[in-house]
Amino acid sequence: MKLSWLLPLSAVSTNVLLLGSVGFAQTSISPAGETNINTQVNFDPQTNTYDILGGATTGQNLFHSFEQFNLETGEAGNFLTEAGIRNVLGRVVGNDPSRLNGTLGVTGSEANLYLMNPSGIIFGQDFQLNVPADFTATTSTAIEFENNQWFNAYGSNNFDGLGTDPIGLEFAGPETGNIVNLGDIVGKPGAKIALIGNQVVDAGSITVPDGTITIAAVPDSNLVRISQQGSLLSLEFKPLQNDRGQILPIKATDIPGLLTGLPDDRGVISKLDLNATESYALATGELIAPEINIVGQQVELKGATLNADGINGGNIRVGGELQGQTGLPTALTTYIDQNSKTYGQRDRFRPRRSNHHLGRWSYHHAR
Repeated sequence: MKLSWLLPLSAVSTNVLLLGSVGFAQTSISPAGETNINTQVNFDPQTNTYDILGGATTGQNLFHSFEQFNLETGEAGNFLTEAGIRNVLGRVVGNDPSRLNGTLGVTGSEANLYLMNPSGIIFGQDFQLNVPADFTATTSTAIEFENNQWFNAYGSNNFDGLGTDPIGLEFAGPETGNIVNLGDIVGKPGAKIALIGNQVVDAGSITVPDGTITIAAVPDSNLVRISQQGSLLSLEFKPLQNDRGQILPIKATDIPGLLTGLPDDRGVISKLDLNATESYALATGELIAPEINIVGQQVELKGATLNADGINGGNIRVGGELQGQTGLPTALTTYIDQNSKTYGQRDRFRPRRSNHHLGRWSYHHAR
């Protein structure tokens, strides 16, 4: 087991230079052209908006499939839905990461949004979220439904039996991509925002008033169980599946070519080495919500601010569940540097009061 990742990032090898601002060279939202999904995308040059319509409807769910899914600054991607839709689920099959620097939204219903791209998802500094309910970004290879039914990231899908709420995310095959947040993501009050990938880096901020933030780094060949409301429940092993399609993920060494900047006010990541054999969750920004969960085999807070905001305080779980409780996976190692802070609503500098619970757990090390 490598333990070098326990060191602060400035002490780890593999240079990553992040200069200037985030810029994406090419932008498009293009449908995958599958007849059984029939996703349509209309672009309005007057408003710089991609309206996403069509898709496959089963029960309360609306499914879409994209070849590319990117947004530049000033652009918007808007999922158009009917009033009865509860979940919108979009997959990206083009083997390229999604670079989102515009506004992502859902209109017409109070639906949750799931965006699945096994090749990776990057939220730029200008990203804005306009989703009326929960939002899940994942690099999983499939989304699970009841009765062992799946919405696969690659290949064909049979939508019969996919009309209920999602219950799991499968990470099968080789290493899937990373999720990187450099933006200021704000969720609707009471909503849940989840970033779930093989390696997840939050260097921006996420705010969900009266809601829940989950950052989960998932090892390959595993299944994340989620509740109907979208909260992370457990992490369990699932045998490797070989029929989920070919995956071309972002790797740690690819990040410099995908990002061109990280401003000083978000903290500087001068060196970065993500161990490809273990899932890794890194937070260097600000997370504000009554419920904050950061889990993975390797969990690190570096100059991060975790604020369990709320009238009655809240819970912060780093590397596992609160003491004596079960439900979240336990990290192999958890590292929290001296510049990281955890705050409660009533007592901002004494987070262990009864109205604010901090859990930090690992099997091997907690620092």
